[in-house]
Amino acid sequence: MTNYYRLNDKYILRGWEKLPYAIIDTKTNTPEFIDAEHMDALKWCDGNINITIPLVADNERKIIHEYAARGIVEPCEPGQGISKEQEYKFYPVRYIKLVHWSIAGRCNFKCKHCYLSASTAKYGELSHNEVMNIITQLEECGIKSIDITGGEPLVRSDFWEIVDSLIEHGINIRNIFSNGALVNEKFIDGLTSRGLQPIILISYDGKGWHGREASR
Repeated sequence: MTNYYRLNDKYILRGWEKLPYAIIDTKTNTPEFIDAEHMDALKWCDGNINITIPLVADNERKIIHEYAARGIVEPCEPGQGISKEQEYKFYPVRYIKLVHWSIAGRCNFKCKHCYLSASTAKYGELSHNEVMNIITQLEECGIKSIDITGGEPLVRSDFWEIVDSLIEHGINIRNIFSNGALVNEKFIDGLTSRGLQPIILISYDGKGWHGREASR
């Protein structure tokens, strides 16, 4: 029986101000907040430490075996380490579970009841560079989940570049809010090819409410 353990591939170790220790399930982006003793035990699980050495406390070994029973850590061969991404990282900000982000100030509909006046982009819209910079800042704050809205987010010509950048930065798209006009087979194929399954939330206010489409 091996005395070496490693963090399961789908888990990463993170921390924030006031909540300094957490295990993140990257499949669901769900955090499990733990105490310092449990984090210390998990840090031994890098595939390089024989947990029977005296440096590992008895209670830490017990914690490791409990996490192994849950599948959070797994026995491994010596040297079968974890990735850089899995290692503990602390973010010097408060924990934020979810960001609701309006990436578009425009819309392809002209709804009379639109409080954003999105058909005319009354409040303007972030440039491509500004959006990319915000994604970098989201990652630096440890944001793992995001909802995308607008305006109508699908009218952005760089929509898929935004999606790809979010994926690259390890940020999961949970929901996409849309009026549905551009949710077609090509759009679904774009999500599927990226392995994404966000919830698409489509507004429906009744026939005739949206009026005619605005120019894009």
